[in-house]
Amino acid sequence: MKIKLCKIDKTRFDELKNIVVDNFKSDGILAFDDELIESYAIPVIVDGQAVEVEVDLDAYNSIVAEESFGYTKFSKIGMQLHKDLRSTTVAIPRNAFYEKELWAYLSMTVFKSIVKELRLRDDDKITENKIKQFYFNAGEISRTGLLFLWVMVDRLNSEDDFEITHTAFEFVDPVKAILERTMSKNPAILRAFVQGIINNDKNSLFKSDKFRSKVPSNISCYASVSMLDALEYDELVDVITEQQAAIIGINTSRKKKDVRVGGISSAHEMRAPVNTIQNSPVSLVDFFKSKGSEILDNRPSGCLWVIGDQMQISSVVEEAEIAFGIKGSYGVSKAAGNRAGWWTKESK
Repeated sequence: MKIKLCKIDKTRFDELKNIVVDNFKSDGILAFDDELIESYAIPVIVDGQAVEVEVDLDAYNSIVAEESFGYTKFSKIGMQLHKDLRSTTVAIPRNAFYEKELWAYLSMTVFKSIVKELRLRDDDKITENKIKQFYFNAGEISRTGLLFLWVMVDRLNSEDDFEITHTAFEFVDPVKAILERTMSKNPAILRAFVQGIINNDKNSLFKSDKFRSKVPSNISCYASVSMLDALEYDELVDVITEQQAAIIGINTSRKKKDVRVGGISSAHEMRAPVNTIQNSPVSLVDFFKSKGSEILDNRPSGCLWVIGDQMQISSVVEEAEIAFGIKGSYGVSKAAGNRAGWWTKESK
């Protein structure tokens, strides 16, 4: 079915949330009035055009009806979301899909039954906090509903890789611990962490009470004293695979290479830092455009703004800061209608 892509008006988001929660507290039933939701919605507009998207609802219903583990369903739903929402009639900036207002609208309209089946199947388990989490995306991304499924697949770049996606959700506790850390802004590290679990034969110790937090914590500490960002992906996988194996106390069958990372003996000889914009546009404006970012450039008298919430744009901003050797700050742009974003006065 083809739908017009909408999102809840940001200025009225909390008002709608309070209405839905109050109705639930009053009636004891979670129900969404379609007319009410639509009255709080605004269309997604790109270059003056309303955006439409083809959604295969039969595919989602089929996944939900499967007799399979929850993480298998999460994997398939996340991948299906990418398949559908990447087929918009107008190209949408990537950071638009990180907006909680977009996912709130989708979760309470076209996907409302999917969210309920995945997260709130039993009426007696529905609570005010769960409504805020799964429909209004409150708190950490990893505690939300469809937004989390989208983000996991997006950060892993795994919309066409079921094994990576499935492993990430099967071992979701240690993986989301990496996702929530600063180093996950380099998505290669997150994917390499998941590949490491696969290389270590998906050892059940990764899920244990002892290691599900210890492994990501130790990897994070290791990354802070090493230059993991400088490694190419295959090297990164080898390093993380071996570090994981050492933490949980197993032998890895992968062949080690005689190298050293950040002064610590490990699996690789360090190379010069990878130029993240090699063979890419050389100006900041071209760089952000190539990433699908919304920008406002008022230099030299003003600033270059990248528009979006910090959560949405931080990974692209950090990549630019490293690649161009620049500095900037997060704030609110009056020139962009008091919207949040990141700004710099650098002239590159």
